[in-house]
Amino acid sequence: MANEERIIIEPLCRVEGNGGILVEIKNNKISNVEVRIFEGPRLFETLVIGKTPEEDLNIVPRICAICNLSHKYASLRALEKALAVTVSEATQAYRRLMHHGEILESHSLHLYFLALPDYFGYDNAIAMADDYRDVVTKALQLKKFGNRIMRTMGGRMMHGENPILGGFGKLPDLKALSSIRDEAQQLLPFALETLVLLSDILIADHM
Repeated sequence: MANEERIIIEPLCRVEGNGGILVEIKNNKISNVEVRIFEGPRLFETLVIGKTPEEDLNIVPRICAICNLSHKYASLRALEKALAVTVSEATQAYRRLMHHGEILESHSLHLYFLALPDYFGYDNAIAMADDYRDVVTKALQLKKFGNRIMRTMGGRMMHGENPILGGFGKLPDLKALSSIRDEAQQLLPFALETLVLLSDILIADHM
């Protein structure tokens, strides 16, 4: 008779939605592993029906607080395509900068504060700071820099209203853009160190 066992881990922390892990063991061997992530329906597709393009641009970023600019960016591009609105190359460059700010903030959060403590055997980044204070401090600076770019280009860090159909409500001045460039150059060495740090992590075959 087969010896069967089920291990259920709930909740699974540091994921979006409700998460859990199911491990099935048969005859002392793992036969099945399932990572279950459930995020309930948000119905944003229904919320935007009948709304003006400007209203849509205010609604869709609320899909996610972390990646709100990505949703706004996608909505802008979809609406501009539908309405045959042409944007300048400069506007596209400014939008990419804005989007890169969000990517930088989001990846810094994920890599250093959600994932790395687990790989290094710490409960959280605060505990990890005792042994890796410089890494955690620089990671905070990197995350803060991403927030700064979003605030400069979007008008505010969260749910920025500055990106509009066809361009921006107001463009940052040369001084603000030069300051972003200078800080990017200062943080680039640490960003490259991140690649080295992560490449040294050994991930087991079953992970």
